[in-house]
Amino acid sequence: MGVYSHAKLWAISKAELGRYVVFSTSITGLFLLMSPIGLAGHFGFTTLYTSQFYFWSYIHIITAFVLSSSHPRWITEPLWGPDSR
Repeated sequence: MGVYSHAKLWAISKAELGRYVVFSTSITGLFLLMSPIGLAGHFGFTTLYTSQFYFWSYIHIITAFVLSSSHPRWITEPLWGPDSR
């Protein structure tokens, strides 16, 4: 299954749309359950969750700068020079 809009997925197969909705809802619920507003908050994992959030946020931002070439000039020139585009 590719990445389709809901309308296109509905037109292709209603069963596929149903599976997609169930899968997306289940994964979202699982991650909310593991977050501080779910079970992790009741067992005191909030500091671990927060530190992991900060760590992966930094990794995401750093890799976005390194891998993407679509940043504005005011960001790329100070970091990589005027010929960075």
